[in-house]
Amino acid sequence: MTKVVEDWKFMSMVLDRFFLWLFTIACFVGTFGIIFQSPSLYDTRVPVDQELSSIPMRKNNFYYPKDVETIGIV
Repeated sequence: MTKVVEDWKFMSMVLDRFFLWLFTIACFVGTFGIIFQSPSLYDTRVPVDQELSSIPMRKNNFYYPKDVETIGIV
């Protein structure tokens, strides 16, 4: 009788580990599937803020626009 109980405990441990791996893989595949379906990854249009902005677009642009400096906000 104890041999049967030990066999079932081992079988439940194996199934538990199998379903843990199955759940983990399903979570990762689902997450990456949702992220890669994002339309912003494949959108090649120019963003609206770059299209309509009067601030020059350059790397490390830490300057305020002239009208903000003259008002005295900063």
